[in-house]
Formats: sequence, structure tokens, C-alpha cells
Amino acid sequence: MIRQVFVDSDVIISSLLSDKGAAFLLLHSQPSLTRFFITQYSIDELEIVVQRLEISNKNLTQLVDTRLETVHIPTSQERIQKTYERYVIDTGDAHIVGGAAETKCRFLLTYNVKHFRTEKIKEKFNILIMTPAMFLQYIRSLQ
Repeated sequence: MIRQVFVDSDVIISSLLSDKGAAFLLLHSQPSLTRFFITQYSIDELEIVVQRLEISNKNLTQLVDTRLETVHIPTSQERIQKTYERYVIDTGDAHIVGGAAETKCRFLLTYNVKHFRTEKIKEKFNILIMTPAMFLQYIRSLQ
């Protein structure tokens, strides 16, 4: 069974900064039974952060092209915020919940778990929010 996982941009940045953490293990290891998703809004966000932190844009592009599937949400960011703002603390994160819901992902990986109203998201969309390390533990518990 293939696991569908939506990834917050902080997880992607972490995987580009360090080759030692859970984010790196998940996103840079050989293809697995996991499909990772992001939105086009996440890519815009990532390009800004990569430039600000002076991370190689080539490394980001390679990761996006080889390991991530980009979800194009066919509505404006304002509409996404209005639809999903009740599920986040910061409305700027609404597209993350929107992308996870649109792709019917079962998991949302983030280092900012507190930015999301986890119980509401679980009830409405059946999405579990966790850190990359928690997700790795979950995967290992299944083996």
C-alpha cells in the first residue's frame, strides 16, 4: 500500500540543510512506498527561502523533480485561505492543509505541528499531522 504524505516546506528545507535528520532520510532515500506532495505555493515559498539561506537552487530543483509531486490547486491563494483558515493558526499555512486535503493524503509532515489545529484536521480530513521523526517511527513500527 502506497502512503500519500503532504510535506510542509520546513521539512524540505531541513532535508537540504542536513544529511543527518529524519527529513533527509525520508526525502533523499531510495524510492519507497511513500508518495510525497507539495503545492505550487510551497514551491514559491521554497524558492524564496533557498535564496535567503543561500542553499543551492539546483539541489531544491533536483529534489522537487525526483521525489515530490506538485499539486496545482486550481483556486486563488485568497480562496484557499478562506476555505482552510479555520484549520491553521497562521492563514499563510492554509495552502498546506488545502493541498493535503486535495490529494487525500493521510499524513502531513511538518516541524511546526503547533501551527495546525490537528484535531480539527483529523476529524474533517482524516489527516494525521506529525514530524518527520514521528513518521519514521510509524513506518518502522509497520515492518
